[in-house]
Amino acid sequence: PWWFRDADGDGWGDIHDRSQGCNQPSGYVADDSDCDDTIADSSPQFGCPFEVVAAGDDAFCAVQSNGRLTCMGAPWVTNGQPELGVVSVSVGRGHACAVTVAGALQCWGRNDAVLLGLEGVDDDLMQVSIDGNHTCAVDDDGAVRCWGDGIAYTVDRGVPFERVEAGAAHACALYDG
Repeated sequence: PWWFRDADGDGWGDIHDRSQGCNQPSGYVADDSDCDDTIADSSPQFGCPFEVVAAGDDAFCAVQSNGRLTCMGAPWVTNGQPELGVVSVSVGRGHACAVTVAGALQCWGRNDAVLLGLEGVDDDLMQVSIDGNHTCAVDDDGAVRCWGDGIAYTVDRGVPFERVEAGAAHACALYDG
């Protein structure tokens, strides 16, 4: 099972600081729902603040500080979404994608124009962005990968990108330096 570090001793662990093993390590708990593991009074009992909000044509999603994802809007947006461990989310025209704390890409919704992913673009990711029928993601090496709407390409310029924003027929990426 997974164990989650409980640095503040409140009984709720940090989903971003985890360990897997048969025996529970000291200072770790099974509950991963802490809002802020540096403040004992920050409790999921009272609801965690939202840190990321993404809106598309007919739906929106929001990620709480503890990595929990909530989506509302069109019926497709609540079918197949991850619920825990989300660090990045983006919503487009009939589909959405999220990156989990493990770097995995999970997409849901309609899949025309290869919207829900491309072979080899589903792990070790940091951030995802959608505009309409075009999806881009930044992997942990800093390369930008884009797909959907009849395109598929990777941009690796030798400098690691930190963030990407997809446009209707283009993408812009930010790098440090």
